[in-house]
Parts: sequence; structure tokens; C-alpha cells
Amino acid sequence: SKYKVNLFVDNSHLQGAPVIEEMHPTYSNVFGKIEYIARMGIMVTDYTFIVPGSIHRANGGFLIMDSLDVLRYPYVWDTLKKTLIAGVARIENIEGRIGLSSMRAPRPEVIPVDTKVVIIGSELMYYMLYNYDPDFRKLFKIKSEFDWEMNLNDENTLKYIRFISNIVNKHSLLDFSADACKEIVKFGLRLSGDKQKLSTNFNKIESLLIEANQVAKNKSKQLVDAQDIKEAIEKAEERVRLVQEKYDEMILRGNIMVETEGKEIGQINGLTVSELGDYSFGMPVKITAKTYLGKMGVIDIQREADLSGKIHRKAVLTLENFLGWKYAQKTPISLSVSISFEQVYSYLEGDSASLAETLAVISAISDVPLKQSIAVTGSMNQHGEIQPVGGVPEKVEGFFRICESRGLTGEHGVIIPAANVENLVLKDEILQAIKEKKFHIWAVSNVDEAIEIMTDKKAGKLLKSGNYPRNTVNYLVCKKLEKMHNMLEGKTGRKKKSGKKKAK
Repeated sequence: SKYKVNLFVDNSHLQGAPVIEEMHPTYSNVFGKIEYIARMGIMVTDYTFIVPGSIHRANGGFLIMDSLDVLRYPYVWDTLKKTLIAGVARIENIEGRIGLSSMRAPRPEVIPVDTKVVIIGSELMYYMLYNYDPDFRKLFKIKSEFDWEMNLNDENTLKYIRFISNIVNKHSLLDFSADACKEIVKFGLRLSGDKQKLSTNFNKIESLLIEANQVAKNKSKQLVDAQDIKEAIEKAEERVRLVQEKYDEMILRGNIMVETEGKEIGQINGLTVSELGDYSFGMPVKITAKTYLGKMGVIDIQREADLSGKIHRKAVLTLENFLGWKYAQKTPISLSVSISFEQVYSYLEGDSASLAETLAVISAISDVPLKQSIAVTGSMNQHGEIQPVGGVPEKVEGFFRICESRGLTGEHGVIIPAANVENLVLKDEILQAIKEKKFHIWAVSNVDEAIEIMTDKKAGKLLKSGNYPRNTVNYLVCKKLEKMHNMLEGKTGRKKKSGKKKAK
């Protein structure tokens, strides 16, 4: 034929508006390009070499792109904004766009576009663009958030099962038994860190399904069961827990000193969580407190060494004010307290150890020993109320590993905030140990409850007289503070003897 037609975009096969997901949003992939062909050493082109971009194929519909990719490729973000503001798309090669080419090329007419652009990205990326690019808030006015969890109910559980079915069909996996599906739902609970929430991190769920399928195939099974799911989870953790195993080994060999038997004054096992990006694990850490005669104050050794953050410093100040409120209503506190996280040389942040620090200080003042077979986690306010903290399952499992390696005696356990009970999604071996009463978990709401568990003594409630019952822990604290105050007053208030010296 005499004339050729360049069919720029053909959406005739679509029944609705086009939806284009651009996985590789380079400049030419999004906005089109003009191609050239070499003939006799000369680069030539014509209108038949004009190639559309995803912005043209999505005209009248939707274009979906990742925010990080859009910002990564040169001139894509800037050109996208200009296109949306003007309402027209211009086809121009990137070298001409930035003025690096003087080659003569066709100049197609601008094409009116009516495309809804959907940018997907993290919360950090959204607020960065919102705060630093004025055009972003003008062009992208609708924000839709995707929750990382959903409620545990029959409807959402059925959706989980349907998701499993979709993945099975997508990857041609073996069928999953009902018990296997239960384990997957339990894994979703564990990812969310809440007994009442299912995680929507479907990438991890999909990876688990594929690995469990391979585990079952290796055993020549025709059906994936619960044991295959557990084994797949164990194998996935085994590949990334080398650092955890090294820490556990150092504790068991005594290189990191953590006692899990007996009683000690001014010493307690706190719990911390180490996050490595793809894996997090809990481990115990020894917290010690020492008291001596002096002015009222809590010396945080981590803070003095610039090894703690602002939240931890706030927790120490809260502890100091709690001591004053609870024990200095009649007699001023005339002693100094030092607190240290032993063998912790990294930066310390958070307030989840404030309950453990408080118990260590009370023990140091009252000379009442604390059980070393129990670890403690929990935040505390100035009223002595215990507040929820994060990473409770990992912390419980971290202390359990050490105790189990040394031998469970039935005395081991962990004190957690009562508000964190809903976050306890534990492994089967811990649940079995709790059932057999070899390991315990105590949920407390205030400091006094924790004192009684750690000392086997009554904490003591304040009487109308303003005193605590005799021989209770709080009574012993007050008596010790009174004794130290009198010692300090006697030392500084002693009068010098007057009189003239006798002449020799």
C-alpha cells in the first residue's frame, strides 16, 4: 500500500478502562520514545518509529507505579508532574528533553491525557514528598492506607484460606490440610504480634507456603500437613539466627554473665530485643543497682556514658520521681542510686526495662534479695502502674531458651505487663512447658505485684497512719531511707567543741 499506519495504542480488546502497572518506569517506558534505525551509516526515523509509553496506554484509565522507582529514574518524576498539570503528554526522547541531542527528529503533536496515576510507596516516602514537594499535595489528593494487620474473625480467616488456595493454584503446589491451614493462621497471628490480629504481610505467608510445599515433596507426601508448616518455619529461622545462637552460646559458657538460679540483692534479669532487619530475637541482660549515702538521685551509668537514648533517660527520671512519691512522704531520700546494664556496650533505647530497674533499686535499698530464676519486662509510670511494651513474645522466648538449656526447674518464668497478655503468641514448646508447670508467665498491673512475685514477701499497702505494715518490703525501704537520712544528718549536724586550747 502507498501509506502505512502507526497504530499508536490499541485498547479495543478491553471491556473497561485500562489499568497499567508499570514495573520498570524509565523515562521512555512511561512517556514513549522515537526510535531510530541505521541505514548506510545514517540514523533515520519516521512516524512509524514513534513508540507509546505507559502514560498513553493508560489514557482514560489508571497507571500504577512504585514511588521509589519513579524517583530513582532521571526526569520521570518531573515530567510526570508536568504532564498531569498540563493534561497533555509530549513524546520526546530523554536526550532531547535534557538538551544533549541536536539531532532532528519528528515532533508529534501533544496528546491529551486523562489518566489517574496511582503511586504506591511507604509511609516515609509519602510524607517526604508531601512535605518537600508542593506539587505532590496538589496532584495526589487522595491517600489510601493499607493496614499491616486485620481482625481475627470468621470472615478474615476465610479470606486467609482463600489466599492459600490462590497461591496453591498460582504455583501448582500440593494441597494443604486443615491442620496446616491452622498453623498458617497461627503464623499470621505471630507476625502481627497480637492474638486478635492477622498479619497482612502476604509476601511472608506466600514464602512459607512455597517452602512448606517443598518440605512435603521431599518427604514424598501428597498433602502438606501441620508438621511441614512447623518445619518450614523452623528452617526459615535457622537460616538467619546465627547471631542469636552466638549470644546464647556466650551466656551458657559464662562469657555473658546471667544467673538463672538463686537470689541476689540489687540484681535482676531484664529482657531486651535485638532487631537484625530480617530477624529479631530476645535475650536476658543483667541489671544491677547499688546505693550509697549521698544526695537524692539516680545515676544511670548508660546515660553518663552516652550509651542511652532520650526515651531511656525519661524512664530513669520517671523511676526517680516514683521513688520520691512512694517513699519520701515523711523522710527525704538521702542516698544515691546507680543503675547499670551489665555487659551492654551498644546504644540503649526504650523504657521497657523501667520495671526491672525499679525492682533492682528497691532490692538494693531494702536488702531484700530478688529471684534470679525470673526475668522482668515492662514500662512504668510515676504511679507505679505497669504499661505495655513491645517484643514480649521474643523476650519470653529468649529467656526460655537459656533456662531450657540449663534445665527447667519449675521456678523459671517471666513477669510481663497485664496489658501484653494479648500479645503472647508463643511457640508450642513454651506452651507445653507452661502446661507442665515447668515455666511460668506472670502478668502484673503495678510494682507491688511484681515485688511480691520476685521476693516472696508482702509488698505492703500504705496505712492511714502514713506508714507501711511491719516487715513488708515497702516498710523495709522506708526504714532504710530513714536510717540513712539520720546518718547523714548526724554526720553533717555534729557541733564542734568550743573552748580555748591550753597553752603549753
